[in-house]
Amino acid sequence: MFRSLLLGSVAIFATSTPSLASSLPKASECRLLELAYKVTLAQKDAAFSDILVDCPGYETWEFQMTTRDNSNAFRDAMGAQLPVKVQMGGDEAKALFQRMISRGVPLDVAEGMVDTRAFDKALASLSN
Repeated sequence: MFRSLLLGSVAIFATSTPSLASSLPKASECRLLELAYKVTLAQKDAAFSDILVDCPGYETWEFQMTTRDNSNAFRDAMGAQLPVKVQMGGDEAKALFQRMISRGVPLDVAEGMVDTRAFDKALASLSN
């Protein structure tokens, strides 16, 4: 019963927040994620494969995050203070920023990504 309740609440959340539950990332978002993955590797010496799962060229990669890691990343994404540029970018910028974190990009790396051209391009592709 608990499991069906949990799955039901997840389904309700997923349908009520389409920007976070989008299926596959667009190519420009994948380039942003690829950059975030490389920066994470360089700064932290480890990065979850989840950051790039479903992106072109990474089709064989599998999810690495544990349920706990995934829950923590999602909580961090929802609770993260939004950089000014993200706040000014509206809902799409917020969703893009939160998706990076929920995929496993550390908060400090995601904040740094906001100031890149890759973020700008990914955001522009969401508007199209």
